[in-house]
Amino acid sequence: MWRPSYDDTGRSGHVRSAVFRGPGLPYDIVETALDDPGPGQVRIAVLAAQVCRTDAMQWAGALEAGRPAVFGHNGVAIVEELGPGVTNVAVGERVVVTTTPECGECYWCLNGSTDQCVITHILPFATVGTLPDGSRFEANANLGTYAQATVVPASHLWPTRTALPDDQLALVGCAVVSSVGHVMNVARVTPGSSVAILGMGVTGLISLQAALLAGAQQIVAIDPHPGRRALARGLGATQVLDPSGLDVVAAVRELTQGRGVDFAIECAGPSAAMEQAYDLTRRGGAVTITGMSAANGTVTLPQIPLTVHGKRVEGSQNGKIRISRDLPRAIQLLEDGRIALEPLITGRYSLGDLTEAMERSLGYDDIAGVLVP
Repeated sequence: MWRPSYDDTGRSGHVRSAVFRGPGLPYDIVETALDDPGPGQVRIAVLAAQVCRTDAMQWAGALEAGRPAVFGHNGVAIVEELGPGVTNVAVGERVVVTTTPECGECYWCLNGSTDQCVITHILPFATVGTLPDGSRFEANANLGTYAQATVVPASHLWPTRTALPDDQLALVGCAVVSSVGHVMNVARVTPGSSVAILGMGVTGLISLQAALLAGAQQIVAIDPHPGRRALARGLGATQVLDPSGLDVVAAVRELTQGRGVDFAIECAGPSAAMEQAYDLTRRGGAVTITGMSAANGTVTLPQIPLTVHGKRVEGSQNGKIRISRDLPRAIQLLEDGRIALEPLITGRYSLGDLTEAMERSLGYDDIAGVLVP
């Protein structure tokens, strides 16, 4: 399925990109000149990209970011040009752009930890083009999908022939596959179990649906936002709690015969939510940590319970996914209607609207935004 990026004559030498100049500054929408793809790289025309809260936090200065840089760490695109040695995708294919790559060559990929693949985790990220003033710009996460086109490592791409629309596929490579992975790969939720999910943003709401698919009998959704609690209820949460002014740990224990939940999945970000997730999990339960709120954030856990209570506490980098296994599974769940995304997509934006999209994400006005450059 070929959809040209700009016109029927082929790819453009210059593309419009949203350039990050500094924390809180409006994105600079400029014409950029992309490099030709090098060995193992692919030039892609971006069809849609997720407006992720991680990007919003980087834009606001809470997380590290290079500058000048083009943000955007997932999406859906059309392959325009291949660099030397690329064999996993073909020109004209529609591909999911994934946050987590799978190079298949580094220590982590060869030892079963593809979520730690060094292609993404080595800083600084690659520069992929030139700005009008002659300076070079960085592709955040080595992707930079907040642009009409970009140059990316081929290991971040997964070809697909699905009929799913672009705005849903834009969420697959980060929100969907990570959230399903939090539940199935990391927490390993079991049938008949109790689950608490802290934070009903896009990650929490997809994790909720994944927990239902895993057979959880009781799902407690925790979020201060009434609209998000209502949506969680509609998507299958058995109880919803407003943590504002509430002893959440006591409330959850009351709902679980005094024990605490079998599984707690933190999708909120603040350190306090991570500590709360630990406290409301029963002895021998599992605590999955997925969020972040600051580059220098720390989490404090009680020493004796940490030693004695036998809880499994595990960080979840993008659901510890393996692209070759988890991308097809996520797409199949969407095709089968077993995970609903449409109620979660609450904003659609052009490049010129991207600063507004960041502000809406930080203000909890959007659950998930989609950029169509």
